[in-house]
Amino acid sequence: METHLESKLSLLWPTNNENTCDTFQHCSESTIEDLDLDVLVRVLAPKSEQREGVKNILTTLVDDPAIIAYRAEVLDDLLHAPALVARFQELLPQLGEIARLSGPQRQAQTPLQQILWRLGELEMYLDCVGNLGQALEDASPNLHSAGLQSVLTWLRATSTSEAFLALKQELPALRQQVAGIKSLTIGINLDAQLRPIGAVLLDIRSEEFVERNLLDKLLKRQNDQQGIAPLHTLHPSPASQPGTRAAYSGMSGDNSQPLMHPLFRDVNTVMMHAARPVAEALRRYLEINAQALITLEPEIVFYLGAVRLVERVRSWGLPMCKPEIAPRDARMGFLQNSYNLVLALRLADKGESPAIQQDIVCNDVHFDEHGRIFILTGPNRGGKTTFVQAVGQAQILAQAGLFVPASFARLSPVNNIFSHFPAAEKATHERGRFGEEAKRLAAIFGAADRCSLILLNESLFSTSPGESLYLARDVVAAMRLLGVRAIYATHLHELAENLDTLNEMEGSSQVISLVAGVDEGDDEMNVRSTYVIKPGPPRGRSFARSIAMRYGISYDKLVDLMREHGKL
Repeated sequence: METHLESKLSLLWPTNNENTCDTFQHCSESTIEDLDLDVLVRVLAPKSEQREGVKNILTTLVDDPAIIAYRAEVLDDLLHAPALVARFQELLPQLGEIARLSGPQRQAQTPLQQILWRLGELEMYLDCVGNLGQALEDASPNLHSAGLQSVLTWLRATSTSEAFLALKQELPALRQQVAGIKSLTIGINLDAQLRPIGAVLLDIRSEEFVERNLLDKLLKRQNDQQGIAPLHTLHPSPASQPGTRAAYSGMSGDNSQPLMHPLFRDVNTVMMHAARPVAEALRRYLEINAQALITLEPEIVFYLGAVRLVERVRSWGLPMCKPEIAPRDARMGFLQNSYNLVLALRLADKGESPAIQQDIVCNDVHFDEHGRIFILTGPNRGGKTTFVQAVGQAQILAQAGLFVPASFARLSPVNNIFSHFPAAEKATHERGRFGEEAKRLAAIFGAADRCSLILLNESLFSTSPGESLYLARDVVAAMRLLGVRAIYATHLHELAENLDTLNEMEGSSQVISLVAGVDEGDDEMNVRSTYVIKPGPPRGRSFARSIAMRYGISYDKLVDLMREHGKL
């Protein structure tokens, strides 16, 4: 018989590309925290058991343009095929069930139970291949992505293979051979004192024995399936997962324990002999396994979450676009009307969806030979951290093959993203807070190269202003020499005041100044942050006084507060 061997099947990894998840760098936990990526993971994967797989996909920094394009085309197809998305959503429970039936817990079962699990796996395999194939066949006229077309090709080849067709024809009878066994007739031999001394299997039946009810006993009615009285009843535990086929619902859990009883153990041995023809038949299908379909489950979860995300954000009037991928060596990045996606999602969670478009401020980002290192200054609460996060989020989404929060995007992939945010610093007895900060910065420069992205947010703030400025200039000079793309958000306005000196130093990354804008109006005490980030010279102040007034911590307001509480 011809056997159909499983081939590599993926919506994330092209079959003709040898790269895998392990080929590329993964975002560190500190970068995931700094960029609030867990929020995106929860949106992409609403169910907790799906999040680890989705997180691994999202935070793997794929820098191969061919793989990124392969993924983006799949997502683009799905965004234009709502019927296919709905079918995929319906099929997810089936894919989850087949993963469970093929899971490691199967190895802990008795031989008989392993037969049942294998029957369940193959039956679900047939269903999934058929249902997935039909869903993609229906959508095929409008599918353009190599990923979805390769899955459809695989499903067509699989469903028409000799092994698959033979299994489809033979499996119902095999299933019936085992699932149809409902009861055994056992004869018990007794000694002279009526003690059981042995047991003999008399019959295997397809009906269950039942105890006679009181009326049957009074009328002396009995058929050959009615017992005189029950000796032992085992109540099957519920299936560990919803949707398990009833025929297989008692395969695991507490039901395995009674087999330790000698009689039940012997019965299991007898049943194993009864099921031996089924086991022999199943050996013909050893090369059919469901691993290819199991691999698709987290990928489909990932794409369905991405479709929901794009549609949801666009419904708020905010842009989401398919990014263009520039060559890696170009080390460029252009985002038009970009914004912090996590901020938008959090506003929506607060019930502010109708006003999100008005509350979100979009900015342009442009990394190229005229500027690859940005020194970002501006007022407190002026949007600097939000901007830095937005750039990192867009880069990660683009390299995962997803749409990015912008009206237009063209990005060179990075091989790693390094972030340095102050919230992550924890002082130790040996080094202190600044020592920990310096240690993390040193680790970044030990790992980064010219194709990396470095995001610094108020780094070197834990020492004196004079020392901070001196060290910050060295850090920026080192980044210029390395040739990375970087953003350094800081209150050190002096760092951005004399960029000519920095740009005269050795290196290929031009340093430019960005400023978070403010609207001063007619009164400096009523300064309002505009959250617009633009190139320009630093303003030389953080407007801390006006912000202090707004929050009630100016001298006059503090005096009024103390008087109000009787302190003065």
